[in-house]
Amino acid sequence: MGSARWTGRRMIWLVPVLAVAVLALIELPALAGIVDYRHFIGAVPLRLNYIDDPELGYIHRPSSRLSGSSNGGYASMVYDIPASDLTQYRWDTTYDRKGFRNKTDLTSADVVVLGDSTVEGTEGGITDAQLMTTLLAQQSGKVVSNLGHNTYGPQQELIILKRYGLSLHPRTVIWVFSESSDVGDAAHYPVIRRRAANPWLAFVERSFTKNVLKQLRPPGGKQPAANGLGIVRTANGTLKTYFTPPDALSAQPLGEMEISGLDEIARTLQSGASLCAQHGCHVVLVYAPDKFRVLHDFCTFSPEFIYRNLPLNDVPDRLARMAASLSPTMEFLDLTPALIDDVKQGRMPYDTDDYHWNEEGQKVAAAAIGDYISVHGTGSAGESNRSSR
Repeated sequence: MGSARWTGRRMIWLVPVLAVAVLALIELPALAGIVDYRHFIGAVPLRLNYIDDPELGYIHRPSSRLSGSSNGGYASMVYDIPASDLTQYRWDTTYDRKGFRNKTDLTSADVVVLGDSTVEGTEGGITDAQLMTTLLAQQSGKVVSNLGHNTYGPQQELIILKRYGLSLHPRTVIWVFSESSDVGDAAHYPVIRRRAANPWLAFVERSFTKNVLKQLRPPGGKQPAANGLGIVRTANGTLKTYFTPPDALSAQPLGEMEISGLDEIARTLQSGASLCAQHGCHVVLVYAPDKFRVLHDFCTFSPEFIYRNLPLNDVPDRLARMAASLSPTMEFLDLTPALIDDVKQGRMPYDTDDYHWNEEGQKVAAAAIGDYISVHGTGSAGESNRSSR
């Protein structure tokens, strides 16, 4: 009797021991860096192509191809949007040997373009032919290198400039500031860097346990569609569009975190401008406004619209002053007027349910940047700062 009771107790203890052993075996490939469970558990298609990088946190896999589709943009994750308003996004993207969207492996370029998903274009379903950088190369007759990478912030873009951009010996660096994300990305980068540099934290991010637990969390409820809906009046009639928090950062007052983020961006840009001056090239800081800044004067909103009565902040003015004060080799181009003019002509540069430029927005940006370069030239170190507003 006593022996049976002892055997039963041992069996009870054996179950958790075996469970821990099995879990350890599952986690061993992740610990060794052989398997990344983020690619298998709740995988986001556009993140499947990432590999770890100790400085950047992650980067697209070199010489790779990524294809897929999604129904609905970022706004569909926030609001309960009718199916008829959702955009079908498709992408078939090829990355060069450095992990960027260039058709060929460039060894030199007249113009290098830095930025996040706005420049990379994959998240918006932009084809190679529709990319701002492709159009800019065609219009200007210059060799243009696209060094944009989705989810990157200014500090990561500075690393890209050092690691890849300057070795192309450009005369001009186009540095695209995305109002929708860059201030927040600048604040978040130290967290990314700590995770990437710490082997244990890097393992936790790719571990089976963490990724399973993330999937077990109950999903947050979506807000009613009316909370983010705007009706845009154009020369060709009206159309719907949806604004999420990234779309409408221009309508939010600058708090301590935002001011701190802008200060970090200023330090990052100054480092980049100094490096460019040493290499005989200059920087054009291109301000890509959020969707709300461009469209708010064309919209009518329901009483439920959460950004209805908020005034616009002064981020573009701050950036213009920042560019003028940081370096004599840094210039400033605000894309807001060009995007507003496009809407006045009855066109729409943003997707209905997302904050990225669509094909039209890529065209507008390429034309505005191309016009700026044609007027001011590719520039050289030591030229005076010019601001185009």
